[in-house]
Amino acid sequence: MSHLPYSPIQRRNLTHRVPRILTGLMFLGVIGYFSFELYASPLFRVQSVELSNQNKVTETAVRHLANIRYDQHLLLFDTVWAESQIEKHPWVKKASVSRTFPSAVHVEVEEYTPTLLLALERLWYVDDEGDIFRAADSHDINHPILTGVPQDWTTEHPTLVQTIIRDALVIRKAFDIPLFSSEDNISEIHFQRETGFQVILRNGTTISLGFYEPYGRVERLRKMVAKGLDITTPQRIDLNADEVAIAKPLN
Repeated sequence: MSHLPYSPIQRRNLTHRVPRILTGLMFLGVIGYFSFELYASPLFRVQSVELSNQNKVTETAVRHLANIRYDQHLLLFDTVWAESQIEKHPWVKKASVSRTFPSAVHVEVEEYTPTLLLALERLWYVDDEGDIFRAADSHDINHPILTGVPQDWTTEHPTLVQTIIRDALVIRKAFDIPLFSSEDNISEIHFQRETGFQVILRNGTTISLGFYEPYGRVERLRKMVAKGLDITTPQRIDLNADEVAIAKPLN
């Protein structure tokens, strides 16, 4: 008597298993077909770049930095990598990149805003958080200038330089009062390692603050003006003392 290759139970299991295998293969085939059609479809190809909140940054610069190519597949576009590349632009503080279906890349940028100029071998832009972000443009230098920082301190004492910059920003903000019209009335903030800070107004008035907290010094100056001090006339004003304040007209 010959032996059957499969027992009745094995044949029954195989009978049930074969249709499932075939169904699974057909399902994978359908998925593969539609995946290929989705990939090949022109519907999800990049057709435009939407740029928002920018002033200094151009669409051309963004496309080159992030390697955004028209007709590349939107689903294969790496938004995280694109953000890191766009943030290499000297004016970009932060970038956010997203896909806008079916065929657009949306880029939202946060640009640096110059608040202060730092004078080293050349002028540099500093933002309101104390970040030095790029060399200043010759046509856009209408900002207070921080001078007196030794060039070699940027490499030998970078933490100290950051402290000086932050102190200068606090001084700039302290002078944003009606007494001086605005903080833009400051021409220069000068640092001296021995004597501290001086503020030079656009009319030539020099105000010595030393290393004191500036808001108390500005309040003292406000009281002096209330008592008759005319700061529209160039003055040399010394607030670098605990009790005494001295004002002398400049020749």
